[in-house]
Amino acid sequence: MRAHRLTLCLVTALVAPSGLAAQAPARHVPVPTMAPRAEDVANLAGVIKAYYFVDASDSEMVHNGFFEREIHRVTQTYGNIAQVFSTYEEHRTADGPVEGRGINAVQLYWDGTRWWVASAIWFDEDPAHPIPPEFLP
Repeated sequence: MRAHRLTLCLVTALVAPSGLAAQAPARHVPVPTMAPRAEDVANLAGVIKAYYFVDASDSEMVHNGFFEREIHRVTQTYGNIAQVFSTYEEHRTADGPVEGRGINAVQLYWDGTRWWVASAIWFDEDPAHPIPPEFLP
């Protein structure tokens, strides 16, 4: 799952001496930059929809097959800030079986014109950390 790979990459980067072994070139999936569309940044639902699109364009995920589908959302707002807990299911093919679940936590702020993503983190569900009922449909 993503969280475990991230931890392994961080540990390797911190522990392994630089230049220890030659690194393989990173596989890159070109994703063109485009100006934000008003419908993507004018409300929280549009920003979260755009977030799932970007997440699905990561190189490893594209090459190995990765589809993430939002199944539930809990949104809290105060003033011009928002916290969105977005529960997801992972699939390796668009119509394949569920391979995993977890929660994306996205923090956003409104600048008076549009919503901006301030941070995004996630946690993959595992046997020791089942998704709490309040984050399920």
